[in-house]
Amino acid sequence: MVDLDYYDSWYQLAPHYHKSTGIILCAIIICSISWRYYAGKPLPLVLHSTIEQRAALYAHRLLYGALLLLFLSRYLISTADNRGIEIFNWFTLPSVGTLFDNQEKLAMTFISGLPFY
Repeated sequence: MVDLDYYDSWYQLAPHYHKSTGIILCAIIICSISWRYYAGKPLPLVLHSTIEQRAALYAHRLLYGALLLLFLSRYLISTADNRGIEIFNWFTLPSVGTLFDNQEKLAMTFISGLPFY
């Protein structure tokens, strides 16, 4: 993207595909979390100790939480100008608008300040 100029077609298309793919992945993650919540916990393996099972549970929660925070911050950045996000030209995900002052800057600062980003 750095080597492209403003009038290059890929310079205009790449963010569209990037945002569309991100929204689809967010929907898949939300479906996965919902499925896990409603289907219940899988049976524990006898091979693992209670500490390992608990560590795995917290690791999964941490990863899902980090992903949801990432998706939320990117959504707030992309829709801060009151424009929705076009999803592969199928439909538009509406904007919630500007919820607070400097929304895009605060969302970017929050997600870039996390240690795993």
